[in-house]
Amino acid sequence: MIVEDETAVGNVVRKQLERKGFEVLEVVSNGETAIRTAVTEKPDLVLMDIHLEGAMDGIEAAKAIQKEAGIPVIYLTGDAMDDTVEEAREAQPYGYLLKPINDRELVTTIEVALYKHDMERKLKDSETRYRTLTQAMPQKVWTADTLGKATFFNSQWEFFTGMISGQCQGDLWWEAINPVDLLKFKTAWQRSIDTGETFQLECRLQGNDQKPRWHLARAVPLDAPDGSRQWFGTFTDIQDEKDREQALKDSETQKRAVFEGALDAVISMDNEGRVLEFNPAAEKIFGKPRYEVIGELLAESLLAAPSRKSHYQKLHQYLVTNTGDFLDERQEVIAMRSDNSEFPLEVAYCRVPVSGQPIFTVYGRDLTNLKPATTGEDAAFDREKLELKTRAKTLSAMVPTCCNCHQVHVPGGGWVNLEEHIVLQSDTPAIEAVCPSCESTVHPDEIEEKSLRVWAREFRRIYTD
Repeated sequence: MIVEDETAVGNVVRKQLERKGFEVLEVVSNGETAIRTAVTEKPDLVLMDIHLEGAMDGIEAAKAIQKEAGIPVIYLTGDAMDDTVEEAREAQPYGYLLKPINDRELVTTIEVALYKHDMERKLKDSETRYRTLTQAMPQKVWTADTLGKATFFNSQWEFFTGMISGQCQGDLWWEAINPVDLLKFKTAWQRSIDTGETFQLECRLQGNDQKPRWHLARAVPLDAPDGSRQWFGTFTDIQDEKDREQALKDSETQKRAVFEGALDAVISMDNEGRVLEFNPAAEKIFGKPRYEVIGELLAESLLAAPSRKSHYQKLHQYLVTNTGDFLDERQEVIAMRSDNSEFPLEVAYCRVPVSGQPIFTVYGRDLTNLKPATTGEDAAFDREKLELKTRAKTLSAMVPTCCNCHQVHVPGGGWVNLEEHIVLQSDTPAIEAVCPSCESTVHPDEIEEKSLRVWAREFRRIYTD
């Protein structure tokens, strides 16, 4: 589109363009009409005379066209020293043409303007896609310059930290790093800036609610041809993974406490019948140290000859047919101590729910000192009493209980009501502790004076009979 108030000049330029293969709209003579035509016809380029008759000059019209239609503008002027040319630069034109216009200069200026506008459009589209992508990502996305100063944060960062991207420029974003992790973060970040190596670190970010959450901070450098460098980074929330790791550690600690503190022998065995684990009670019962048994066949190391054949047969039948009385049934076998002496042992095999080849836990109880009962009822009573007593003492040796409010601490579950988690408990005092809610109300001297004794109805019945 040509905007020129001198019709003769406008027609000359139009003919020049048409000879070069350009499609030209009718020449427009004033700014108001130029704006309306640009919005409706959407030409690829506007040739704008700086001086137009009427209330609106070419500079004002060009600014309006670029704002409303985003169309590139080339100015036409009759005097290169015109004071208004300097003012025209504020409208960011794509070029100038001095009247009278020669064909070669006209085509060259137009091609350069169109190329420049196309590159700017592609860059803007790329930036728009980048911004849209970063806003859609669940991670907190950020960028930094060559010196490591932050230049951008996405909405996920703003939502979590409560810090607007514009308020985090430079080093201000460090305020969101947990103070405990800040020095470690700064050191690792500076090392990456100096070396250009990928930055990666686990740290805690302070949430808008002032509660820290673990994140994996990671940033990679992008070097430009001019030698400058920009960093693209993310903060990925890993708090759930950390919680699962801690819960697993607590679970393993609890299992280890049960394993190590159990009064009965607890043995782990693979599908070939080889010993994988051997607890202290088993060492005491069989008179063999753990290192001597690990990796050996359970039947050959711990069972007497009369019981080995039955063990192998039942294990083989279960592995082949998944049937038989190998699992979950108590059986009495003849075991063998380190001095080759034989003794009665009650065993129960349980399969551990793991993938791959099956693993079994073997529970063994020494029956040597168990007094034989004269009647079936007495035998059942003695066995029940023995089981309850063993279980209760094992639990009481591992469960920390608040000596003030009588709540018990369950790993991964906080402090809860004891009766909901332990139905059977002996008169043996549990490990004394104090829960967080009682720390401010109970004096340390009072804790030492208190002694928690929890009785279950079953035990009261057994011990009072």
